[in-house]
Amino acid sequence: MKRTRLLLAGLLVASSVLIGQPGQARIGTELVEGTTLSIFTGMQGTLTGTHVIGSLNEYQDDLQSSYVGGIPMMQQIPGCVPDSTDPHLHCTAFFVGYCAEADITAEIFGNTIEKRTIDSRLQYLTWRYSYEWYNDTTVRHSGVTAPYMAAVQAIVWAWLSDPDTGSTVFAGTDPYNWDGLTASDHTDTSPRVGFHSDIPHLNPYYSGTTQELMDQATQLVYDLAVEATAKAGPWAFVQTGSGHGVFLVSAGFEYGDGGVRAGELVTFDNGETAVTDNFGVAVWPAGATSATVAVPGQSWYSPGPVAGGGQDLILTLGETLSVTRVVVPQTTTTTTTAPPPLPPPPAPPAPPAAPTTTIAPTTTIATPTTTIAPTATTVAPETTTTTTVAPIAPTTTVAPIAPTTTVATPPTTVAVASAVEPPAVAPPAVAIPTEPKFTG
Repeated sequence: MKRTRLLLAGLLVASSVLIGQPGQARIGTELVEGTTLSIFTGMQGTLTGTHVIGSLNEYQDDLQSSYVGGIPMMQQIPGCVPDSTDPHLHCTAFFVGYCAEADITAEIFGNTIEKRTIDSRLQYLTWRYSYEWYNDTTVRHSGVTAPYMAAVQAIVWAWLSDPDTGSTVFAGTDPYNWDGLTASDHTDTSPRVGFHSDIPHLNPYYSGTTQELMDQATQLVYDLAVEATAKAGPWAFVQTGSGHGVFLVSAGFEYGDGGVRAGELVTFDNGETAVTDNFGVAVWPAGATSATVAVPGQSWYSPGPVAGGGQDLILTLGETLSVTRVVVPQTTTTTTTAPPPLPPPPAPPAPPAAPTTTIAPTTTIATPTTTIAPTATTVAPETTTTTTVAPIAPTTTVAPIAPTTTVATPPTTVAVASAVEPPAVAPPAVAIPTEPKFTG
């Protein structure tokens, strides 16, 4: 929204005294096509903390300066009965819009609006950083509203005004390339980049210097571009499959696509609230049966008064998604622990070794030499040798030798006629069983 430098002295004073308590005003939540909005100026000022005063890149020459940021807009509520304590604010609904057409002066009156579909990233930004966000006293008093709203305005020029109307605020550069960008000083030679100003900011909510405000707004151009890309709509709000909570994600969400919506406030019908975690989940509290969440809704566009042209303005309202709790039967799982496997059966005993048969060694008995008188021959009586074999370990029993001079071997009888040495004869071999027999 352009303002000439001749008006700045009055504007800076006026902007610090307007609506000392914005919370008294109504937050605009509903619009219909054909509604006419007016830009809130009051004493030619605007809402404190919705903007920075300066230039962006090469936009605006040194003889002019802009209020770069959110543009407060208001609607007189039809049929409203004035409140005797503060009739003006009670019957006025406030919105914050953004300039969608650089280099064109906005008209204060006669901005008729209509529905418009815009880039879903801009839909998110113009909804998130709206009058409702600004109206939060904690947010506003922290001093962040001015640099944030200035950065949103810069992105609207980059993604909407430049490509659609032919403006050259970003001159083909991209907010995604602004991470860590050092803003130019206002007195630098062209081309200058980022936010720069030679005018004190005079924002009572901002405690830093003018240069610090310019630097913060410059970095936020990148930060909010990334945020808008991550949270672009449409959104979906459902109960988790297990039934333990609610799930806020992008429509058509698939695991791994980064479409979860973390950090969003969920309100339950039992009065409790929760913030979605990094998985986009908020757990059902005890006693809650339904949940709601605010998400980006319809965007609205004003082409300016038909007769006098005027700057294009956009704003986005929120909408509410809800989920009703459904009790999901819990499946009881019985876990049966199988007994440990039986140890392998013992190996069968090794068969006993074949019985060892000990055969008595062959005994050779020397036969004493007997001298027989030449005149007589004596035949020794027949002697029989019996061999007994034991069942397992056969034993050879040698019959005692008769006290004679002759040894007989069965079944032959030898007559000794002279001194004869009998042959050495071993007892016959005994057969050994080839397969042992087990009993038991």
